[in-house]
Amino acid sequence: MCAPQGDADSVVCPSWPAGPAPRDPGSVDAQLTETVLAALGIAGMPEVLPPGLVRVDEDERVRLTGFRAGRQVEIRNAAGTTVTWVRAAAADLQALGNAAGAFVVDAGAPPAGAAALASLAAVRQVWRDVRVRCGAGGLVAVRRSGASGYLYDLWLLELLADTLDAAPLPFVDAAAAEPPYRSV
Repeated sequence: MCAPQGDADSVVCPSWPAGPAPRDPGSVDAQLTETVLAALGIAGMPEVLPPGLVRVDEDERVRLTGFRAGRQVEIRNAAGTTVTWVRAAAADLQALGNAAGAFVVDAGAPPAGAAALASLAAVRQVWRDVRVRCGAGGLVAVRRSGASGYLYDLWLLELLADTLDAAPLPFVDAAAAEPPYRSV
């Protein structure tokens, strides 16, 4: 059961996966966490629902769904994988977080998108093995479930949507729709 926290835009959901607090408040990952939470409009951790999204519990998965910045958002956590989907048409871009936590961007990516990914701090615990794909069907990030990676993914996809001037796609019933790029 989710409950309001502080202002009406923040909600605590006890069973949504929460990550451990960073060990060193001055570390790169702690600074990134603070930046991400502030950009998403979240007052604190753990287990806080980003403003504009609601939690939906289903048999085999948990979904966060709603609208942020005029774009439809769908986050799914099931079978050990979290998929974050921002429904906005963007230029084609594919990237993968390497073992060091830095993104490797495929050739042909828009320079602005590649630069945005290159500007991120390499944080192994945050970006390792995260797959990102952008295109006409939206912006998608896929990672193994755990911690609060979906917050980083949402922040990253919103950053890329803004950077790539991604246009919102028409509303769909996200519960019935599959995110694009299933081979991300």
